Order: sequence, then C-alpha cells, then structure tokens
Amino acid sequence: MKPLFTFSFLLLLFTASSYATIHNVAVSSYQFSPSSFSAEVGDTIIWTVSGSIPHTTTSTEVPIGANTWDHPFSGSGDTYSYVITIPGNYNYYCFYHGVSNGMTGSFTATSTQTGVQNVNQLQALQPLNPFTGMVRVYYDRPGTVEIFNVLGAKMAEQKISNTNSVTTINFPTLPQGVYIVALMNEGTLVETRKVVRQ
Repeated sequence: MKPLFTFSFLLLLFTASSYATIHNVAVSSYQFSPSSFSAEVGDTIIWTVSGSIPHTTTSTEVPIGANTWDHPFSGSGDTYSYVITIPGNYNYYCFYHGVSNGMTGSFTATSTQTGVQNVNQLQALQPLNPFTGMVRVYYDRPGTVEIFNVLGAKMAEQKISNTNSVTTINFPTLPQGVYIVALMNEGTLVETRKVVRQ
C-alpha cells in the first residue's frame, strides 16, 4: 500500500509542478525586461531589481477578480513574485519612472484546459493567491478537494456537491508551507495546483 501511495503522490507532485511556469522580469536601467510576454493562470512572475536606483512594480490594470500589487524594491537583488489567478490582460509600471521614462510592462494570461469533459473554460481549481486557505472550484460534477503537504500527508479534504457552479472552500487551519491542492472525481485525479501559504 505504501509504494502505491508514494507513486500516487509523486505523480501528483509531478502533475502539479508541470502546470506552472516561472517568468523572470529584470528591473534595471529604467525598464522591465521583458516588457511584454504571455503566461498562463497558475504561473508565477518574479521581478528582480539590479542597481541602486529606486523602482517599484505597481499594477495599473488587472482583470476583474485578480489581485493588484504595489511593491517598492529595497535595493539590488530584491525580488517580488506574483502568482496569476485570473486570465486576462495585466499592465504595470514603476511608480517613480513609469510616466516620465516609460517604464511600463504588461503580460497576458490565458487559462489552461483540464482535459476533462464538461469543465468550464476556466481551470477547475483556482487557489486564491497569496494562498490563505481559500480554493475556488469550477467543476460541473461532485468531487473532492484534497490538500497534501510536500511529504504526501493529506492535510485536509472537503467534498463538493454543487454542480454547474463555482464553489469556494476555506481551509483556515493550514499552517505556513508548500501544499498540493488536488481535485478528485470518484478516485480519479482531475487537476492539481501547487500553492504556498505564507
């Protein structure tokens, strides 16, 4: 039984990590590089500043339901990360240099397909990031949302019975850490997401 569980967890971990991409954006010389790119829901954007000139990454336009951001960098090597939770167009700029020097950036996020029939166009699982224990589920049949820690131990589970709707589930007692959120349907893995609770 233990080898089967270990294999299942490793498959789950591989599936979760294969969905997300990290997009690195350099912040230097009054520009974001790249200044424009495409991404997918679940991807992470990491801005890294170099040099001693003060900069920010500040959202100016995000899709409805997406989190805004405003991060002042403290110095060379400082980073800021943002996990995309909603598809659409995102625009941002440097508060200090965006208007005067044209220091702006943008990315377009698309939603990934789950590969399961009759799932809404959005992906089925949308953990709210930064992850606070809230998970939105877009799924058209009953299922189970399960949360595992990085060692494979099941930390929480909740059944969903609403069909053709959005269900929001709260797991408020999870401590800080990295988790795998899995949507199951009758024992079959539908989709996973890797999240970090801060």
